[in-house]
Amino acid sequence: MRKRDIQADILALLSDGRLWKMNEIACEIEVCRKTVIRHIQSLSYRHNILVFHGGEQKGGVRLIKEKEVSVESLSVEDLQRIITNLKEMKDKSKQIDFFIFRLSKVLEVKIMESKE
Repeated sequence: MRKRDIQADILALLSDGRLWKMNEIACEIEVCRKTVIRHIQSLSYRHNILVFHGGEQKGGVRLIKEKEVSVESLSVEDLQRIITNLKEMKDKSKQIDFFIFRLSKVLEVKIMESKE
């Protein structure tokens, strides 16, 4: 099976929004579990895929359909408050750090636009 076909099959399964176990996905598309894990990792760079760890019973994968968050209506002050509060969080994940980075870029653009 080609890489593109495997990834399309995985996305088709995940599109229902439910939590899928890696073994379930592997069984459905007839590939090994390690192949699924590798493709999920690759797909997560382009799609909002959450991976839950916790062994056989609690772990799984879910596609979150609402990927984009609109921040256009937020003021510069609101963005600064959000960024400050997120930075002060304990036990931040890499996703939160990346979100702070992206919000900071939006803030920079808003500040530049307000100066023009």
